[in-house]
Amino acid sequence: DEETRHIPVVALTASAMKGDEKRVAHLFEDYIRKPARPIDLTKSLMRYLPYRKIEEDETTTAPEEVRRSLLERMTEEPDDAKRAFFRKFDGELEAKWREIATLPDMDLTAAFAAKARAAAEEANLETMKAFGARLGELAESFNVEGVERLVKEFGAVVESFRENG
Repeated sequence: DEETRHIPVVALTASAMKGDEKRVAHLFEDYIRKPARPIDLTKSLMRYLPYRKIEEDETTTAPEEVRRSLLERMTEEPDDAKRAFFRKFDGELEAKWREIATLPDMDLTAAFAAKARAAAEEANLETMKAFGARLGELAESFNVEGVERLVKEFGAVVESFRENG
């Protein structure tokens, strides 16, 4: 139909046969096999839907205190609060962080952010409370680049804590 010819169609199927993939390749603009990973779906949609890349300064609209390096702010926190937070971090929370560090799934990121914030509240660690809140905001707004940047920065904090205690 000429009226709808410009609309891209992405196939999502449970079929895993090689022949099926070749068969649908000429019928659709893209093909995603189930179970679809969120990153595969995101990449496919980004090919066909209009979007704009969020610039650095758009992801850092928080006050200066929140924009300062996470690592820099952590050095100012009390050692007992940092130790209390990282005791909670070891285990399930760390596993969730490692998962979102390799695949920025926004639902998993939002869940991690909430748990990190709760652990920070228990430890009375203000920097991590702000981190959890900001990470949650970025995940809710589907700001993949902002999430990746903040998760990477958190990695530097984890590494520093492990090296220096």
